[in-house]
Amino acid sequence: MDVMTPRGLKNPGKLSLVNATLQALLSCTPFVQVVCELEKCHIQRDEHPTLHAFSSLITKVDIPFHQSNGRREPFSAVIIFKGIIKKYLAGLPQRPSDGMKNIDAQEFLAFMINEMHEELLKLRGSSSVQDNWETIQRTSISPAIWKKKFVPSELSDIFWGQQRTIVEPNEPFLEIVQPFLVLHLNISPSNVHTIEDSLRLHFGTKNNEGYRSSKDYVDKNSAGKSTKIEKLPRILILHLMRFSFENSGFVKFDKPVKFPSYLEMENDLLASPTQHQRILYELVGSVTHHGSKSSTGHYTADIKYPEGPWMRCDDEKIAPVSSSDVFHDHAYILLYERLCCCDRTF
Repeated sequence: MDVMTPRGLKNPGKLSLVNATLQALLSCTPFVQVVCELEKCHIQRDEHPTLHAFSSLITKVDIPFHQSNGRREPFSAVIIFKGIIKKYLAGLPQRPSDGMKNIDAQEFLAFMINEMHEELLKLRGSSSVQDNWETIQRTSISPAIWKKKFVPSELSDIFWGQQRTIVEPNEPFLEIVQPFLVLHLNISPSNVHTIEDSLRLHFGTKNNEGYRSSKDYVDKNSAGKSTKIEKLPRILILHLMRFSFENSGFVKFDKPVKFPSYLEMENDLLASPTQHQRILYELVGSVTHHGSKSSTGHYTADIKYPEGPWMRCDDEKIAPVSSSDVFHDHAYILLYERLCCCDRTF
């Protein structure tokens, strides 16, 4: 497949979050490659609606120049994803204040990826394991390791990572290994000014008062809970938690948080630190929310296809954007693609 060029997406009304998240996903080359390979499997719309919708979307975006007559007019992706949007909305609770549903870009993004994962498992004759844990090891001297069961698909290595949480004190101490699709980062503390700050906060050590031990008593001392990254995905999705629920509804926390073009995963974040190599990610897409409330705001995406410039996708409008405008400190979702490991002396 040749390098794609972004194409504008029509917005029939209040669905800019759909357009922005779709454009952001199309900036993830490993994901696009998987979908293009699936075209050989003759995906059926009725059985695999999300996979079929993305295959159709890529076909429309990646239209050959000689077939477009040099014109790339906007089209409606909402029509292609109509059934998926309807299913997403059906699963949302209504807000008690006005009976409306609170739709959110990062939730919709995760919903689509999960739907594709389930459809891929179905296509391969498998199924996911819901709410199922297994004990890897439990002896009198070794830690108890609880691991969340996860059935892999072609999307697993792309989007899913794993994190390991260690809880102490315990007899023996407890380790919990579970997958993550999106890292939800708290940006509200006063010492968080950058993505790196929020990652260190997320993967740091937290104290839990009133911890109940294996002997079923409440320890008066704080228990330490430390979370580290067990496995990193090819595409790292970071969600900056900008919304909180108050009496008046969801309120936006419009704090500036700096994020880099290249993000290095430091050893103190990793369960198994590397000695001679650095793990580096490159920003390929971001989604920004404009407005003070999620229900009335507008979403745009900044994306970078391989070998191309940064482009701003604002529904039908597609235009080049400078790096200074891309790194504006108010992003809501960030998508980083993992690069080959580099020598730490680089």
